[in-house]
Amino acid sequence: MSHTQRSNSIGTLKQRKEDIITGLKDAKVSKIVFVGDAGMGKSWMARKIIDHEDLWYETLWVYVTEKYDIDLFYTDIARQLFLSCSIAEEWEYEEENSEEKKETALNLKHEKFEWGYKEEEETIESLKKRVQEKMREIGVAALSEEKKYLILVLDNEGNNFINNDLLGKLSEEWISMFHSKFYCHLKIIITTRELGGCNAEQTTKVFEFNPLSPEQCLHLLQECVGTKVSDIQSFKELGKDIAEKSEGMPAAIIVVAEALKCIARHDDSKLESAISKAAYYKKTSQGINPLFYCACDMITNSDTKNCFWHSMHMFRNYGGVHYNELITHWIMEGYFDSSDHIEEKYQKGHSVLMELIGRALLKIQENNIVAVERAALNEIESCLLGFSGTAALRLFSVFKDNKILGRVARMDGMIKTLCNPRNWEKNTALLIDGSRLSREVHPTFFNSIEGLRVLAVFKGRCKSLASFLSKMEKLLVLVLRSCDLLDDITHINQLKTLKVLEISGDSHLMSMPSNLFDEITDLQSLNLSGLQIETLPSISKLSELRVLILRGCSRLKKLQSLRGLGKLQILDISDATSFQRFDDPTLSVLPKIQMINLSNTNIQSLPEFDELQNLTQVFLSGCCSLCILPTLQLLTSLKILDLSGAIMFKTFTDESVEQLDQLRILDLSKTSISKLPSVGLHTQVIQPNEELCSGPSNSRAV
Repeated sequence: MSHTQRSNSIGTLKQRKEDIITGLKDAKVSKIVFVGDAGMGKSWMARKIIDHEDLWYETLWVYVTEKYDIDLFYTDIARQLFLSCSIAEEWEYEEENSEEKKETALNLKHEKFEWGYKEEEETIESLKKRVQEKMREIGVAALSEEKKYLILVLDNEGNNFINNDLLGKLSEEWISMFHSKFYCHLKIIITTRELGGCNAEQTTKVFEFNPLSPEQCLHLLQECVGTKVSDIQSFKELGKDIAEKSEGMPAAIIVVAEALKCIARHDDSKLESAISKAAYYKKTSQGINPLFYCACDMITNSDTKNCFWHSMHMFRNYGGVHYNELITHWIMEGYFDSSDHIEEKYQKGHSVLMELIGRALLKIQENNIVAVERAALNEIESCLLGFSGTAALRLFSVFKDNKILGRVARMDGMIKTLCNPRNWEKNTALLIDGSRLSREVHPTFFNSIEGLRVLAVFKGRCKSLASFLSKMEKLLVLVLRSCDLLDDITHINQLKTLKVLEISGDSHLMSMPSNLFDEITDLQSLNLSGLQIETLPSISKLSELRVLILRGCSRLKKLQSLRGLGKLQILDISDATSFQRFDDPTLSVLPKIQMINLSNTNIQSLPEFDELQNLTQVFLSGCCSLCILPTLQLLTSLKILDLSGAIMFKTFTDESVEQLDQLRILDLSKTSISKLPSVGLHTQVIQPNEELCSGPSNSRAV
């Protein structure tokens, strides 16, 4: 018979932790359930509990995603027990040393393990058997130590729905691994947003996580920041304000505390100005917690900020991503292009990841899956505004099912899909330094991996693609970045399955075949940034195109008609300094458009906007020849209008800007406007002599 106890008294966090530990020590309690909304500190408290190492013989943490199942459960446990080839292992393998096992260390979690490959891939059934045998061994060892427990955390916080049936099955599967005499040593912690049926058939104690009082928030803040910050006089004055703005959410307190500690380590004089920005967010966020924005705004490194906002988009679709895959996404999106080699890019990505984890904006699970603080995602999501203006590919919007990369690993100069080293042909993704490819690529290099789905070459030295592209019939993503000798791309039109194409950076390409895109009509993302082309090939047949990026195409003067691109969401022609006009008299041919970036172009006037209900961002920064705007009154979703540096712009021709109820940022800095328009209470107007001093990111990529 189920015996459920419920505790909803908050008390101090220290008392809460002591109550939970007391409950876990209770022989009548085998399951603890933390119930509460996102941001209430459930996962954080679970982490505090398992860090109490003198109580536990073994702890396992499982991050339950929406598509989770029993097989994944065993796979996750196997990885944590080092019973299977880790997804973090390096894939380098020398055939002549196949008998010799290698040892490597994962610097993210400081784990050590032996690795190699198996002639036959292990089945899930054999893996289950080995996990069960190992857990029985652990159970016997735990029995020998008095008052030592085996604890399993089922973190359900990543789900958008409550799957209590799955949680129940996972709990049953866990218990079934042990003999009945071990049951008193088994404990389960479940984090969930609704209790539902989590307590069925088990002796359970429930702890409800509700918003903290202002006093509790202040105490938590002081505990998190430490004495180095809390002893600063300005912090003593601001601490109560921070506690109030947290709205009782421990996650908000923890995130801003980590940001404050980061600032205090470098320049504590900036603490007060950093917190004062939260006052603006409080006025404009329409109920959204301002501290998450404040914490984001405290990030000063542009790579870190770009990677964070990019990740927020990714985690809207994914419950969690392995850290190697996340860093690989960042590399492919071009956030570390200042580095010459993949190894350098990866190391920068790793440093960014460590900073974001240190700031509590991202969190790492036991199996090296990176997840976002769900409260931060829920709160910030409504302000993303189609962000990723600096992204090169926007893979997160093209491949929403997270199947494009999968498990990856790296070695010097390459990143590839994890697979048996002898089964090179099973590889589906390959990122490679150009330094590993000579001017004439040996055909056998790519002939053995005809099943590639993703190929990215950085600073390649080859002149033609014909030798290997013709056989890659399954290719979905092709990135040729800064391949400066490239002068023949005609074979790209054979890649009929291609969805993402980037040919960018310095190259010998001065023109492109007019029919280049006629056969690759599934293309969704096209990036031709930095090319010295004067005209584009015909793009009228690209009816699936979502993203068109032509940054820095300095010889491009106009765009041919965009009719037929009915699904286009992002149009970025920024820094195309010769660009002057569109052939289309109206942009109504782009009904799905979300962002238009014409910054630093030579455009003098824009096509009519008409009724573009999805358009949220228009960037015209540095458009020195722009004198006039078309009417804006039908842009009902517009949130950002950036005219900064448009020195010839003097006035709005009508009062349409006053009707933009959703407008949040109107940047008129360094313009010649003499009379400010009337705007709503939630609109921040940056006047001609002001600079944008706050916001989730820079004005070109919000």
